[in-house]
Amino acid sequence: MDKPADAANWLEELGNPYERIGSDSEGRVGIEWGISGVPETFVIDANDIVVYRYVGPIVTPEAQDEIRAALAAAGGQS
Repeated sequence: MDKPADAANWLEELGNPYERIGSDSEGRVGIEWGISGVPETFVIDANDIVVYRYVGPIVTPEAQDEIRAALAAAGGQS
């Protein structure tokens, strides 16, 4: 498991594109959400409902388009 300081350093080095970041130090949320591996990206709407899940790195144009579409559908910025 990553240590919070390691995650903070990684984000500082590469840039932080996230509006919010959660921590699951006990591993319970990962089990409840059915996380199978990292990275996984979840788009959560204004009602705190997970409306989209993407498994894997968001590096291809197709993956980026999927995330942008999910953000737009959830009412976020694209």
